[in-house]
Amino acid sequence: MSKLRLFVALDPGDAIKGEMTRLQEALRHNGCPPLKWTRPEGIHITIKFLGHVDEERIGAIGTALEEACSHVGRITLQPGSVSTFGGRSPRVVWAGLDGDLERLSSLQRSVDDALSSLGFMSENRTFNPHLTIARVPDRLPPGELRSIVAAVAAVERAEPLQQAFGEALLVRSILDPGGAVYSTLAAFRLDAGHPVARASGR
Repeated sequence: MSKLRLFVALDPGDAIKGEMTRLQEALRHNGCPPLKWTRPEGIHITIKFLGHVDEERIGAIGTALEEACSHVGRITLQPGSVSTFGGRSPRVVWAGLDGDLERLSSLQRSVDDALSSLGFMSENRTFNPHLTIARVPDRLPPGELRSIVAAVAAVERAEPLQQAFGEALLVRSILDPGGAVYSTLAAFRLDAGHPVARASGR
């Protein structure tokens, strides 16, 4: 039985993805060492990671997501402060989000509850929505880790480019040595709940 690596996400438009690319260049300019930079097509806002799922379950997952998304409404967001996960030993560089965070959290809770009813593990960690700019390679020396922290501090914030998100996506992730490759399996309107697209690639 085939298994697919799946997650639910919001897909930023070209303007926000372009701003993430600009931030990557700014970090390099500020002395950041080589990182695993997120490609523009890979930038997204994760709502829930499902893990490896039997392909035959996609129908039930789609039905649950239709209902979970249908009542949330459009969500207006913009990138905000730039920070890291990992403290003095950063593992991820990311941009936070400003805007309708209450509605975004409502979407996350609704999706989490709907998928929990199908046997997926409920998320116990605090929801921290973000856009991943880069991942830090393993075993960097302390001096380079300090350079990352300093470069991020110098950047501070992204341009506040607003986007109204009208749909959530069910996305397949294929891990590749050159970086993950994503394909959209379905899109669910946040104000109607019906799939509006099914595609083999994003």
